[in-house]
Amino acid sequence: MAWKTCGLIVGSMLSTAIVCQASQQELKPSPDPGPQEAAGLMQKAMTNPRMQAIIRQNVHPDATIVSVENVNPVIRERFLNTEEAVPGLVTADFNGDGVADYAALLRFPKKAGFGEWLVVFIGARGGSFQLRLLEKYDGFRDDVYITIEPPGQVNASGSLRIVNLRAPAIARIHPERPPTIFYWEKGRFQRLRMPDSHPAPSTSPSNH
Repeated sequence: MAWKTCGLIVGSMLSTAIVCQASQQELKPSPDPGPQEAAGLMQKAMTNPRMQAIIRQNVHPDATIVSVENVNPVIRERFLNTEEAVPGLVTADFNGDGVADYAALLRFPKKAGFGEWLVVFIGARGGSFQLRLLEKYDGFRDDVYITIEPPGQVNASGSLRIVNLRAPAIARIHPERPPTIFYWEKGRFQRLRMPDSHPAPSTSPSNH
């Protein structure tokens, strides 16, 4: 992605959004990439100097996307022994507009330990992106990663509420806790904690 211009705008509910123009020539993902294409896009996104520059400028100068080297041996083994991409980066059309988006876990050093942000790069047909902040975490957890919750009906934790996901959602996974998902509805991301009985979302290559 060759970023050209960036301007700060205020996003709704969960995030501050940063609008960035991107080159149409360097990285042009399809809304629903296949396993091999998705893996290639992940690697390009992780190493793309323009994207790294935007992350450094708007998150932290030393922020990086969470990779297999940052997670504990159990999760690391899971990603190294499959065709999955990386534990801190996924791609899908999260807002249902037909353009591929990216979600990333970003870690960065602080005076005492590390900080971590969950962000989304929302793609637009004109070649621009909005960088939305979903969550901030104090400290860095090596047993947390993100994946995709596919469209369909899901239940909220502690209630009878049923949510119909019309597009893929971002799922934050912690092995010892119920997943938390972030889904697009009414022009913004909503947060939903899944019940304890909800199985961990699939991390098959088709979801990345």
